Amino acid sequence: TSTTTLTVTYAQAPTVTLLAPTSVTGTGATLNATVNANGQNTSNIYLELSISSTFASDTSTVTVSPSTASGTSNTSVSAAVTGLVFQTTYYVRAFATNATGTMTSLTYSFTTPAAPFASTSAVSDTSTTGATLNGSVIGNGDSGGTSTTVVFQYSLNSDMSSAIEVSPA
Repeated sequence: TSTTTLTVTYAQAPTVTLLAPTSVTGTGATLNATVNANGQNTSNIYLELSISSTFASDTSTVTVSPSTASGTSNTSVSAAVTGLVFQTTYYVRAFATNATGTMTSLTYSFTTPAAPFASTSAVSDTSTTGATLNGSVIGNGDSGGTSTTVVFQYSLNSDMSSAIEVSPA
């Protein structure tokens, strides 16, 4: 009597995992995911970005790099997106396709920070040769490490024609 062992390996669709966005600012973010090709060549890796949680409208297809994967370990993919709107919630999901099928990640949402706010105060220390311009700025506290640039504009004309920009010291 002889015994034969037969091992059957089933082909699997890719595994797609969406990761938290990084470098989120009021107008941009880096979208991240991992794809495991599960032993097959995986192509057509991309993301969808939308302001609709159902992706029914206002949805953009985002090309990632790299856009293919192979082997049995995770491949990191990412895409930098720009043109986002301050203080808006976005929804993102990832897709990957191999010979067995197309898989979709879970949906992740993130909100861009608010725009910075600036207000001016009364001019002080006026003299015949100068004045002190006063104001305050509330930054947007974004996680992208960007800074807020502040400039004053002044003009001798009420329509601000011939305005001069001055950066605070």
